Amino acid sequence: MFLSALLFGARSTPGKQWIGKHRRTWKMTATRRKNTRDREKLVREVEEVLSRPYLSLEQEHRHSMERRKEYVPMFMRRQRNKWLKREQLPFSSLVKHGNY
Repeated sequence: MFLSALLFGARSTPGKQWIGKHRRTWKMTATRRKNTRDREKLVREVEEVLSRPYLSLEQEHRHSMERRKEYVPMFMRRQRNKWLKREQLPFSSLVKHGNY
């Protein structure tokens, strides 16, 4: 039951209702049909492009190994330095509340 129907009693809900279970349907105009066709055409084009992979299976296999060889050691070095800095700090500087 709509709250507005309860509040307005016999009177109908003000305005046009475009949402909900008993909503009005949009009229299919020529512009709406054209927009629907254009949207479906765009979806078909995107699906067609996505259906063909950019790289072949041979190219895709291990294609980023050179980049990873550079990045992973740099990342590991950065993480290790972060932990080394923490190990050098005294424990009392890490505990702010002073219970220890």
